[in-house]
Amino acid sequence: FSKEWKIQGILSLIKSMLATHSIKKADQIRFVSISMAREAIQKRLVDGEKVVIAPVPITLTETSSTPPQKHPRSIGFVGRIQKERGLVEFCKFAKRLLSIDPAVSLIIVGDGKERRNFEDLLMKSILGDRIEFTGHLESEDLELAWNKIGILVSTAPSESYGRALREALMHGVPVWSTRTR
Repeated sequence: FSKEWKIQGILSLIKSMLATHSIKKADQIRFVSISMAREAIQKRLVDGEKVVIAPVPITLTETSSTPPQKHPRSIGFVGRIQKERGLVEFCKFAKRLLSIDPAVSLIIVGDGKERRNFEDLLMKSILGDRIEFTGHLESEDLELAWNKIGILVSTAPSESYGRALREALMHGVPVWSTRTR
């Protein structure tokens, strides 16, 4: 129900209209946070009696790594690469951090329709040898990637699941986040 999501294109607008219509007929609506449920109720999109709060469960494989004793000098971005994830803010933060500490590297895990623009934006302001783009990783490779990330940075103004945030913490990786919904 975010206005930013609706303006992402015609398909997003159609999905939003269908969701608004069909959600009224649902017996229950699951939200992953209290703040999201409150907003939907305030906007009169759902009846408070139908709301169920249930965070998305996380499962770790048996090969889950133990957190490194010393965190690497790197910041990570993990997840879908799309505008609503705060890509510009991430680039600004990374540029500022690297101006203070040029030894920091960037680990970008994920893929999405904005990947090329995100790469270009980062490459314009940061030396290419400081950035590692992994693309989408399967579970086993993602487990290994957490060992390379010193701090996960989240600049998304809204998190629907916050899965990367919770997985980072479960792997002993600290999280730095801008204010998010």
